[in-house]
Formats: sequence, structure tokens, C-alpha cells
Amino acid sequence: RHLSLFPLLFGNFLSTEWFWVLLNKWYLYSIVFQQKFLAFPANFSASGHTVLMKNKFILCGLIGWCLEIFWTGLKSFQRRQMKLEGHSSIWMFPIYGMAAFIGPFSRWLQNKSIWLRGAIYACSIFLVEFISGSLLKKRNMCPWDYSKARWNVNGVIRLDYAPVWFLTGLLYERVLSSGNK
Repeated sequence: RHLSLFPLLFGNFLSTEWFWVLLNKWYLYSIVFQQKFLAFPANFSASGHTVLMKNKFILCGLIGWCLEIFWTGLKSFQRRQMKLEGHSSIWMFPIYGMAAFIGPFSRWLQNKSIWLRGAIYACSIFLVEFISGSLLKKRNMCPWDYSKARWNVNGVIRLDYAPVWFLTGLLYERVLSSGNK
């Protein structure tokens, strides 16, 4: 029997309390991990940060949508389609929203070089893109197909997009860290 991910991810998506509880717990665990293993100051409050998690998730989802629409609009310009139509998918909102987890890890990376931070963000984005793309592809719901691209992996990621993900990760870092100051 075909089991769809849509009800799981989008059944009253933004109003479903269990989803936000689960997201906040996941965020809390990442904060606890950071406090234990990444030497955060003792006065760092995990509970204060979980209040903002929902807003950061929504912000990252919206930024991702805007970036994708802009990117696909540029691609239409490259094909000389002067309407410059961009597009995205509802599926992309929670995928981009997961960029909210860059926030806690950017604190650990703040004294590292921009090259290391960007590389870590690009690898993380590739990982999320690969996992989410593979899951959606199994259900025939993946909104992107890179199988015709030269540097694709299973049709769900393009290695030649590494510079784009490098810069996108740094952009998310900047947006998420500006809210903490």
C-alpha cells in the first residue's frame, strides 16, 4: 500500500503542536550536545533559544523559497525566456526550514575560517538535500531531478552546486546570527 509523506509533513503542518514540540526537542538536544561537548558558557540558556525555533524555521523556509524562485528565474533568463518565471514547491519549505539548525552550530564555528564554515554548511546542505530528495523520490514526489546533470548523485544532488550551497550556508549563518545579537 502506498504510504504518502504528505499527511505526515503537512497535515495541518504549521498548526500541529506535535511537530513544533518535536522540532523544539531536536533543537534542545542540539543545544545540550553543544553545551556538553563544544564548551559553551555556563550561562547559555537552551530553553530561551527554543522559543525562537519556530520563527527561525519559518524564516529559513521563506528565505529558501525566495532564493529558489530567484535562482530558477535566473535560469529562465539563461534560456532567453524573458518572463523570468521562477518556481518552487511546497515540499521545499520544510527542507529549507531545517537551515534553522545552522544557528546553534554557527556558534561553535564562529572563530573558524570562512572556508571551513562554508564547506561544513555546503556538506550539511548536500546531506539534507540527499536524504530529503531520496525519501521524496521513493514516493515519486521529488520536485527536482538532476539526473541529466553531469555531476549528479542519484539525481538528487548536484556536486557542481557546491559554491551555491557554500554561499547559501554563509547567508543563513548571517541571518540567524543577526537575530542573536
